[in-house]
Amino acid sequence: MKKLSILIASLMVLFVACQNSSSKKDTANQPTQEIDLESHPGKELMATNCYSCHAPSEGPENRIAPPMHAVKMHYNTEGISKEEFVANILAFHKNPVAENSKMPNAIEKFGIMPKFGFPDKNIEQIAEYMFLADLNKNLQGNSMGNMEGKSTAEIGLNYAMSTKQQLGKNLMNAIKTEGTPDAIAFCNVHAYPITDSLAKIYNLSIKRVTDKPRNPDNMANEAELAHIETFKNALADGKEPESIINETDQMVNFYYPIVTNGMCLQCHGEPNKEIDEATLAQLNNLYPDDKAKGYAMNQVRGIWSISWEK
Repeated sequence: MKKLSILIASLMVLFVACQNSSSKKDTANQPTQEIDLESHPGKELMATNCYSCHAPSEGPENRIAPPMHAVKMHYNTEGISKEEFVANILAFHKNPVAENSKMPNAIEKFGIMPKFGFPDKNIEQIAEYMFLADLNKNLQGNSMGNMEGKSTAEIGLNYAMSTKQQLGKNLMNAIKTEGTPDAIAFCNVHAYPITDSLAKIYNLSIKRVTDKPRNPDNMANEAELAHIETFKNALADGKEPESIINETDQMVNFYYPIVTNGMCLQCHGEPNKEIDEATLAQLNNLYPDDKAKGYAMNQVRGIWSISWEK
């Protein structure tokens, strides 16, 4: 009898262990339902940092990088765990070379991704959100679409990121085809018209302003300078800056930081370090009173200042 009891107990332990093992295999690639994906920090980080190039709403002919749902498809291999997925995305971001990529066809078509240098924590949050979320559900990226039900902060951020996406797409294309020095000339001529055209489409005011302007027309006013300092202090305290909203009876004024990454430093970093000789010569030629150099990564370079009628 004792031997029978031991045998039954052993079989029960084995059965439970097999069930647990099977459950792990079955759920390795499945989203965790307990996590609130709408408020997951990776969602906003992906929208603000990735969609300028990896826009899901762009047609194949206008893409400068694969959309995020395609990136997930190539990295989300059968049986991979969330931790492995996050580690693979982080490894490529830290060292974007062909050997670290799982998308050789994308590299052949678009070239290797520049090194942006976003904080590891941000990339880990983006990668976790990618793993958990169904990225095929929303293929509109930062296109405006239906604003019904969205908060003022969400609407303002969507305006800012839609504009950033258009500016970033055109700038990255200019850098890839012409090189950084000629891309500066592109910005000098086309940045304002692109921004103005979107402002007319959305029927609002869109500005990028700073305390250290390259173009004097981008100098922040007194209120905007105060907001720039608020965002700088937040970053210095290790916090993720949140949008600032000032409302009157008729108007909404929305402010959001523009934070430097590795790509920005090609034109906004240290001269003769991140900014090479040819790029520096072009900057000095086009902007003799330039104050927008000397930045490091993850610093507030300026803000989006967007206003619209209620």
